Amino acid sequence: DLRGVSLYKADAHNSELRRAKLSGANLSWSNFLTATMPGIDLSGSNLTGVDLTGADLTGANLEGATLTGATLIGTNLAGANLRGTDFSQANLYTANLAGANLTGAVADWANLTRANLRGSKLDQAKLTNTILVAADLTGTTLASAVAVGAVWNRAACPDGKVAASDGC
Repeated sequence: DLRGVSLYKADAHNSELRRAKLSGANLSWSNFLTATMPGIDLSGSNLTGVDLTGADLTGANLEGATLTGATLIGTNLAGANLRGTDFSQANLYTANLAGANLTGAVADWANLTRANLRGSKLDQAKLTNTILVAADLTGTTLASAVAVGAVWNRAACPDGKVAASDGC
């Protein structure tokens, strides 16, 4: 149990942290490149600037976590709890967020190019100036989501149709 621990700028690439309890931890600017962390609890944690490229966070709990400026290229977040998580300016290029709960999440100025968001919940999410180029939002819910200035080129909308330039 590592709740509330500070691992600022830690190098934990290729680490295995299955179902670890790190809620409220400070992991800012740490390296978790290709880490295996399914089911990890990072709720309320500070992950500002963290590198999670290629990491497996399947079914993880990141509710209320801060991932501002984080790198999540190719990260697997399928089925994760991401309610109220702040992904502002994060890079989620080709990330797998299928079935994830992003209700109330903030992804302002984030890059979700080619991300898999199939069946995820984006209700009340803030997507201001978010890049959703070629993202797959098939079956996604977007009730009361705000997407002012978002870039939707070639994105698949919740109904499976290709997005118009002004969104789904």
